[in-house]
Amino acid sequence: MSGIWGSLKGGRATSRRRDVSRAHARTVARWTDDTMANWGYLEQVMNGQGYADSRKVMADIQALNRTEIGRHLTTVDIDYATFKVKASGTIPVVYNGNTYHIPLAFYIDQRHPYVSPKAYVEPAPGMMLNVVAGSAVRHDGLVTHDFFDRWNSSSSLQSCCETLAYVFGQVSPVVAAPAGYVPPPRPQQQQQQQ
Repeated sequence: MSGIWGSLKGGRATSRRRDVSRAHARTVARWTDDTMANWGYLEQVMNGQGYADSRKVMADIQALNRTEIGRHLTTVDIDYATFKVKASGTIPVVYNGNTYHIPLAFYIDQRHPYVSPKAYVEPAPGMMLNVVAGSAVRHDGLVTHDFFDRWNSSSSLQSCCETLAYVFGQVSPVVAAPAGYVPPPRPQQQQQQQ
């Protein structure tokens, strides 16, 4: 992982999508000792992509990572298909008295904190989406909850995760897949641009 990151952090951020080579199609920051260098590069890319407040994005993700509910959201990417910051990992959810780690990805819009992120449940192997009445997840994995409709500039990823942990504790967004289950093909990041 550090080899990929090392080749990217020396590159220059650009706002022109065609200048992003396929070799640099993705940048990943993990919570390690060299995170500050990673954040510096991430901030350059966000500024080049027109993020309204890149420092707020980074502060929101870092604050979330320091909490119990957010400490498993350990990967921060730039999704070059949509040019949005993606924070992914799992959040702990108590369902029927047991704690499960639900795989989740947040796509953070360039207008953050004024526009809510998009959250997607990304089932792990052996799991499938649980789309039933009362579920807060659509067939494509998009999480739908009125928290996102009420989002304002003082909202945070932490409060979002806390809300989702509660909601997912009522109706799990994923279930064990039956033997032989083949997941449907994932659409090419088109949902994140909505």
